[in-house]
Amino acid sequence: MTLVVHPDPQEPAGGFAFLELPDGSLQGDTTTVAVFDAYGERWLRQAVARNDRDLNWQTERFEFGPYRIYRHEGADWVRIGPEIVNWIEEYAPLRIAVGGAAYNVIWPDDVAPRARAAELGDIRPVARPRPVVATPAPAPR
Repeated sequence: MTLVVHPDPQEPAGGFAFLELPDGSLQGDTTTVAVFDAYGERWLRQAVARNDRDLNWQTERFEFGPYRIYRHEGADWVRIGPEIVNWIEEYAPLRIAVGGAAYNVIWPDDVAPRARAAELGDIRPVARPRPVVATPAPAPR
């Protein structure tokens, strides 16, 4: 069985994706999703810090959801949002667990994270060297 990741065509700004599984892979109306970074050997968890990627990965498994299961065109589809998509880099080797079954996936480059909103922050001036201007000598009286 395979899992395929697709961008959400209704969200051109990114941040949303569909996980496609063969028909009958998922039971019920909802499911959970867990994401394991196979390279860094860490689990994605609920966002803690907006700007620090390392704080949002941990050693213990975390399951997102529940997510609604859509059945369409002979497949089971699960729509995930920015809580997952925004933290995954393109071509990352992942193990995604959906409904208890794990799938090895390389994250595609066409599923982009959503741009973050502007945030308040410090204004840090940059010190630049000033040109040295020779002061003219006072004129004799």
